[in-house]
Amino acid sequence: MHRKISKAMAKNTCRPRMTGLLIALLALTTIVNSVATATDRKFLTEKQLRDSLAKRRSVVASGLTLRQSITTLEDDIGIAVLLDRRANPSLILDVSTRYVTNEQIITTLANEAQLFASFADRFIMIGPKLPTHRLRTLMAINEQSIDKLRTRIDKDAFSKLTRRLPCSWPALSEPATLITAAASAAGLVIQNPEVIPHDLWAEKQMPDLNFSDFATLILNQFDMTFELNEKLEATLIPVSESVAIEQRHRVSAKQKSDIIRIWKAAFPELSVSWSGSTATVVASIETHEQLQQLTRSDRSNEIPTDGLKNRKFTMKAPPGTTIQRLLASFEKSGVKIVIKGRDGAELESLLQQTIEFDLSDSPCDEFFARIFEDLDADIEIDEQQVTVRFRP
Repeated sequence: MHRKISKAMAKNTCRPRMTGLLIALLALTTIVNSVATATDRKFLTEKQLRDSLAKRRSVVASGLTLRQSITTLEDDIGIAVLLDRRANPSLILDVSTRYVTNEQIITTLANEAQLFASFADRFIMIGPKLPTHRLRTLMAINEQSIDKLRTRIDKDAFSKLTRRLPCSWPALSEPATLITAAASAAGLVIQNPEVIPHDLWAEKQMPDLNFSDFATLILNQFDMTFELNEKLEATLIPVSESVAIEQRHRVSAKQKSDIIRIWKAAFPELSVSWSGSTATVVASIETHEQLQQLTRSDRSNEIPTDGLKNRKFTMKAPPGTTIQRLLASFEKSGVKIVIKGRDGAELESLLQQTIEFDLSDSPCDEFFARIFEDLDADIEIDEQQVTVRFRP
């Protein structure tokens, strides 16, 4: 058995469309000249980004490369997702999730590639553990260092330094050139751009960023960051071994004893200095956010499950996909498939047959009817499982 199914779906940026087809990116602009195109892509940022990450769905997707998965994710949820230069964009993935948030889907995608995800206010970075985990903390540290220049440099110069600029780049861009151009647009001079190793990057479309965030996301991929002086000269330096930022957390006096206990249980090695009801902590941005979350009374972060009949499925089975592999993908995503009317040698022969299809955002009953339509069987679906019942 071998067949191909194709289904066209209307575009919807809040629904899954993991088709496995590499979507051609639009003409890009560089930060050097900011040449606008008629079809510049608009990404969700800040609150809209967080709202999109909180939406729930389930995904069953196989046979996609990491880059294809990221490209389609961007199209589905409207958020810029950047892949670290050290990741392998050609890695083939099988991603299956239960009914969870888009944030959890992105985390699952990253983990499937043995990578990690960092969720900033204007983009998401996927890459190796150490540089990805320190990214947002570095961004916050660099933002603080620039803010300290507010009273030391000309007002117009500070405004130019902190404004957001187009940050997309075309194919075969060199990161040293991108940094130099970004600095020039912000009124800065890079003292030592030659320390950035030569590299050629794939094209990427990004939301507008200020120099600090743009430079940090570029330099962090080379284990570097920058220092800035009052002459508006930036020097590129190695990232220190420990990256952390100091923040203060205020709690009510009544909560303090409970908060100390809760924080200690969650972060037993964390050093906290108390002055009254104010805690001073030096840690990563993510740790600070978790501490804030733990101080809130509604600390439940449970994601409710959803009945199988209400789920929609997106999946690509490339040529050569066996039914056995397909069933394993469903099991991984929490979908139980029961086969009745075939056993022994007949069942083994069935499991080794191949199937090919490409379905996107397909309702449950339609999805399973389509992928099993060539079998002489009836498909029965309840809230817990799918039964494939072969006729006598």
